[in-house]
Amino acid sequence: MGEDGRVHVVWREVSGEQDTLDVAKIVYRRSDGAGWSAAQDISGFTPGHGHPKIALSGSRVLVVWHLHDPAADDSILLSVSDSDGDGGTFSAPRAVVTDAAVTAANPLGEYSTTPSIAADGGWIHLAWSDERFVTSCGGQVPEVYLLSSADMGESWSAVGQVSSADCRSSWTPAVAAWGGVVHAA
Repeated sequence: MGEDGRVHVVWREVSGEQDTLDVAKIVYRRSDGAGWSAAQDISGFTPGHGHPKIALSGSRVLVVWHLHDPAADDSILLSVSDSDGDGGTFSAPRAVVTDAAVTAANPLGEYSTTPSIAADGGWIHLAWSDERFVTSCGGQVPEVYLLSSADMGESWSAVGQVSSADCRSSWTPAVAAWGGVVHAA
């Protein structure tokens, strides 16, 4: 729920065709208590959309989700609404985490999935599972990682590992933030 009392919801909606259940879009709606806004498609129908999460930062709505694309790189995508507080227009989704090579512009990589997002005082915090970094266990093992941004996702902190590299899989993280303190589980 936003500071203005509005309820914001995001979900994954499949195309409806039985043989294309992996073709989905990410959808957003809000309610002011009197009714719901029209459903807003913020991703378009594409194979592999999933695990959408939502956070609010002042009047901005932040949506993050996983994109598994067998023909390309897996990605964690972020879309930020305009600042009018009604979720009116979302930015084009941009990859925050991809399977591509690790570079300054693309700090993350392989098998990035199950994102979680929190916002606090203008900061965005993003947690997700990634199999790329721990390879000492006889194969790649997913662990939980965290990135933070002070500018609505234009730039990001260095990647921080949250879970321990103990050769046990760590999936489906949750992140929360309040008063400058970030909590990840």
